[in-house]
Amino acid sequence: MGVADELERLERLRRSGALSEAEFEAAKQRVLNPRSPVPHDSPGRAANRHSAFRIVATTIGVVVILYFLYFLITVLLVMG
Repeated sequence: MGVADELERLERLRRSGALSEAEFEAAKQRVLNPRSPVPHDSPGRAANRHSAFRIVATTIGVVVILYFLYFLITVLLVMG
């Protein structure tokens, strides 16, 4: 349901008397100014940042280990 549809529904409810003028205005403001579904400091966002950090750290760790193994094998082949 879009914003226009929701506003039309609220207007019909106000005209029918199911909503008072104050209730209508409050509901209209909620439709026109929706809150963010997840606050910026929510545990979900923190968990996502932590997961992203772990992925990046693991990737860097794997690259460092592979580079070390490449260096070690190269040195052993040259010396052997």
